[in-house]
This record gives sequence, structure tokens and C-alpha cells, in this order.
Amino acid sequence: MANYSIEWLDDNHTIVYIKVLGDWSWEEAHEAISKQVEMAKTVSHGVHVILDFNNQPTLPNGFGVHHIRELMTFKAPNELLTVFIGAPRLLSSLLNLIRRVYGLRNIFDMLRFTDNLEEALQEIALFDEEHAPDHSD
Repeated sequence: MANYSIEWLDDNHTIVYIKVLGDWSWEEAHEAISKQVEMAKTVSHGVHVILDFNNQPTLPNGFGVHHIRELMTFKAPNELLTVFIGAPRLLSSLLNLIRRVYGLRNIFDMLRFTDNLEEALQEIALFDEEHAPDHSD
């Protein structure tokens, strides 16, 4: 059994929710992100991703920078915001390192860090509001 779950969080299929359930491997992280990308490709509208780490305070063993950089660049064309809930401190440190070294600013502008699902949904709502098409013609 995988140490994560993945599902649509809403009936409109606008948010993919990945929950880390316990110690997981980089292989499982790659598998989860691959599934998330495939799910996003099944719809034509934008899709947000919530990655909930609340049950897993650490990253998988092994060299993290390589894996995180690879995972961050593997996205569906319609993927919007990625929100991390309860992300390990090491993850945010590694992400900052990757941003400085590889200059992936366009990817990092689409990341948010929160403490719970309610905050994650607020970040998504704010993003959607800020990026809503202007129909005031």
C-alpha cells in the first residue's frame, strides 16, 4: 500500500489533493506527482494541487535536491498553484536553495506554504480571485 493518497478535492475537479500518510520514498513521491499530472490532464481548466505533509514531518531518505528539482519541473500544462500543508522545514530550505541555484522563479512564484487545509483553500481562493478574467468591458 502506498504511503500517500490522491484524489480530487472538489466535484469540479479543480484541486488535486495529495496526502502523505507516513514514511514515503522518493519513488512514491514521483509516483504521486505523476498521477497528479495525469489527473490534471483529464480536464481543460486550471488545476491547483494541495500536498498535505501533516502526517510526515520529514522528507524521504536520499539526496533531496535532485529529486525536488525534478519533481518541481514535472507539471501539467494547466497546473496552477501548488500549496504545501505542514511541509517539513527541510523542504522549504531545499526549495530556496534550488530557486537560488537554478533560477526557477516562474515555478516558485506558484508555490504557497500553509499550516492546514483551511489556509490552503484560502490561498487558492485568493489566487483565483487575483487571476479571474476581467469581464468589465
